[in-house]
Amino acid sequence: MPVLERAEYKPYTYILKGGCVFEKQVSFSGKTQLLGGTFQQGIWVDTGAPALALLAEGYAFADADSNEILNVSDVNIQNRKVKVVEHTCQYHNGKCVCGRICDHAGKVDKDGYCTFCKALVEAFEIGGKRYTSLENAMAAAQDRDTITLRGPLTIENAEPIEISKNIVLNLNGFTLSKSAENALLCILGSNVAITNGTVQNTCTSKPAIAVKVGKFNHTGAKLTLDNVTLEGSVGGGTGSGGRGLSILNGSKAVVTSGTFPGGIYTEGALTMSGGSVARLELGALEGIPVTLSGGSFGSIKIENRADYQSLLAGGYAYLKQGGTLLKLSEMNEV
Repeated sequence: MPVLERAEYKPYTYILKGGCVFEKQVSFSGKTQLLGGTFQQGIWVDTGAPALALLAEGYAFADADSNEILNVSDVNIQNRKVKVVEHTCQYHNGKCVCGRICDHAGKVDKDGYCTFCKALVEAFEIGGKRYTSLENAMAAAQDRDTITLRGPLTIENAEPIEISKNIVLNLNGFTLSKSAENALLCILGSNVAITNGTVQNTCTSKPAIAVKVGKFNHTGAKLTLDNVTLEGSVGGGTGSGGRGLSILNGSKAVVTSGTFPGGIYTEGALTMSGGSVARLELGALEGIPVTLSGGSFGSIKIENRADYQSLLAGGYAYLKQGGTLLKLSEMNEV
């Protein structure tokens, strides 16, 4: 196996095969097609397209010790021991673990899917017209329009997508998910509805919310939820911040049905006539308006010293799982 200390820094065309080992950091200045090789001090190249351009088709960079395929769109290989290995791209939402990205250009079929990477490209629809993102659909939407999700979709927005128009987001039985730390959706409109599906935050590094209603210095937001599952991140969990729904002071949520595995936290108004909540938590602000006329709760935590009776709509009471009356003296705050 040849051991090379450096590559020539001349504008040649390089086709590197087999088991060459470069002991020093390498820089390629000409057209390069890497089909093998180990680079003990890495390759002097920027992340993203410049790194990918060094590879021949069907090859990827891997960690030289663990053999893990490296996403060179994010991972810098300038001072890392890497090697070039054979690799067959498998795309998820248009991206492969090696860092290659499908741009879908000229590859979208009549159903809105990419014929190359199979991703759902035209993911949203309003009245028969399709859009490639929720932001684009909202820009075109009029008040009271319904935006329909056309299939399961993972988005990668670092910040929450703000819904400021009064629209209905029909999830159509599918899941809209995100793995970044911030909430997936932020509701700012005064009459927004989400129906028929799941909004899920899958972040594992820290607790993360699925949907929040309102934001600081913005009041008057209202969200109605029907037949939905809102699931906060597994990095949080019940009661530790990974909530499905968070309602800020000055905003309101109305729940008619749905499931909230990570719970609901509210400093704003909440009206519930149905649904299943792992944990309902009221913040420390005084006078939080909560009205319960239905629903089931794994636990209810009250931080503002309101009493449990004040949460009930007139003519309603708490029942145990078996249907027997639950006395207020039996309520346990968890």
